[in-house]
Amino acid sequence: MALDIQNVFNSLESIVVTYLRSESALTALVSSANIAAKLREDPINFEQSELPAIRVGAYGYVPTSSPRLNRIQLQIEIVDIKADLETTDSLVKQISALVIDLLRHQSPQLAGNNSKNFNEQVEDVRITGGTILFFNLEDQLSLFWVGGSIQAEIDIYN
Repeated sequence: MALDIQNVFNSLESIVVTYLRSESALTALVSSANIAAKLREDPINFEQSELPAIRVGAYGYVPTSSPRLNRIQLQIEIVDIKADLETTDSLVKQISALVIDLLRHQSPQLAGNNSKNFNEQVEDVRITGGTILFFNLEDQLSLFWVGGSIQAEIDIYN
């Protein structure tokens, strides 16, 4: 049966946000942030309560030459975090890794008439870009992250 692309769109937000808010993902993110913090002379203990808000959107799919291949564009918006550059870089890398791992290996079965697990149909996941927004608190040396986004493409075969 052909993959129901609308069903994928409806499921991605819930799948990704739920996973990134799960205990294992939060532990990984806090650990990643604190490892980055410990590398500084004046470390900041990063708490779970300081983790960013996460929104996910599937914005459509890219036409491909194969009628069986669906290439979905996914954007993960990360907002409301205040951390320094090193911690931010670490978090972005960790969130990207978690999303790739989730979509390749840990996705639950999609609802509907699709008989395959979503992860069995995922051919490739690529982080295709990202944007980080900063503002200046007091001086040029104190950059704090406001938010950003990670863009990904997911190739799924019918």
